[in-house]
Amino acid sequence: MSSEYRHVWIKVFSRAQTIQRISFLWQWFTTGVPQNKLLKMHSLLVLPSDKKYDYYLYEDEWMDCLRKLSNYLLSQSVDEQEKEFNQSSDAFLKVAKRVYQKDLTKWSNKKLIAWFKQHLDTYSYFSLCVFPPWAVDIILAPKLKHELEKVNPEKANAWFEAISSQTRPDRMTQQQIDLLKIGISGNFAKLKKHVQKYCWLPIYNLGEQPWTAEDFKKQLAEIKDQKRELKEKINSFKKKQSEYNTALQEIKPSPDLKRLIETVHLYTFLRNERVDKWRIVLHQIEQFYHEIARRANILPEDAANFFNEEIMNYLEKEILPEDYAQRKTQNALLYRDGIRKIFTKTEDIEKLRIQELGEITKEEIKEVKGLPAYKGIVTGYVRVIRTPQDLPSLKQGEILVAHHTSPDFVLAMKRSAAIVTDEGGITSHAAIVSRELKIPCVTATKEGSNVFKTGDFIEVNAENGVVRKLK
Repeated sequence: MSSEYRHVWIKVFSRAQTIQRISFLWQWFTTGVPQNKLLKMHSLLVLPSDKKYDYYLYEDEWMDCLRKLSNYLLSQSVDEQEKEFNQSSDAFLKVAKRVYQKDLTKWSNKKLIAWFKQHLDTYSYFSLCVFPPWAVDIILAPKLKHELEKVNPEKANAWFEAISSQTRPDRMTQQQIDLLKIGISGNFAKLKKHVQKYCWLPIYNLGEQPWTAEDFKKQLAEIKDQKRELKEKINSFKKKQSEYNTALQEIKPSPDLKRLIETVHLYTFLRNERVDKWRIVLHQIEQFYHEIARRANILPEDAANFFNEEIMNYLEKEILPEDYAQRKTQNALLYRDGIRKIFTKTEDIEKLRIQELGEITKEEIKEVKGLPAYKGIVTGYVRVIRTPQDLPSLKQGEILVAHHTSPDFVLAMKRSAAIVTDEGGITSHAAIVSRELKIPCVTATKEGSNVFKTGDFIEVNAENGVVRKLK
């Protein structure tokens, strides 16, 4: 790629991170994903930003990659897509399980290296599971909506809502169903197995803590009518499945439109399933990093911020990176044309930010625009949620503003008067849940969680996708 051409960085997503958590990206940016070498990038910029990290990609490369990924998805039937997903994610889980609850103090360095290489190999294959939701939101869902409007403009919105609604429970929902059954039966002896099965659900990064029996009991305590809640959850999926089947019958799609419909619908389930597989893996491999830390006499969070080759260097030669202790405080990454750089000093990070993004304007922004996911107009006070740990602070009737939502947000989302997200689209998690809860929602505002602060009084106009500060 010529460095003379001026690419434009676009913020694609924001996440809490450790360097190890994004380690698979390096192979993806330099060689492409193993399943399809066409799906590759050249450059990535990662900058720290208020409890999370902002990920920037070159806009032209990102859109080109999403178009290629969309074509790749549509080249397969949904059965083939789900089979490929299950094969790569199951292999990822299988390798992770080899170190789970094992006494790694008895493993030799050579054995740890062999396991880590297997882990990286399955990790790189799993990378193809990570990015399809962006292709669905940005490329396939708008295309589907356009095609449905050509069939019948009056029914297009109802059809699209049925297609983009989840008809299978994700792991969080299934956990809630199972927990409600325990609560209704009063047989709390079953809670031990429930903890073993679902404790990993709040984990999104190395070092985060699993749920305990007390956490699940608190969840039950928040539900006033457990029998009614259980019945509504089960009936909700039956109803959505019926609506989806009816939509297919009414549309009478051509083979190409049917594949587009089925692909968009498949990812209403797989978008959460892929993250859940990732959460399980992070939970299971945590003690590997504890063992590296023990042997190197460093903190586990330091080991989680090693690059892959640095873990190898330690296990083979007992060499530690010079700046490892500073990385957990803050770091910035720049990948460009196969070269990777890391920055840990504040002045160097700010220089990098200005060099790549330009000077930050001080002008106050009072309004953002996004995509309406569920219509309505609401005013209220903002509660910005940066991490899942912030969710208990959300009060009844507040407007939830976040970068994105995930299944562990659902209980809190029920308390909100409206939902605003930086990321996502009309098939994102926030959009699907808002339609289910009938809560006004605007997604894809890009900077909503930075523009608005907790306590701001705002109007969410989900009729036209505008969110503005009132006072």
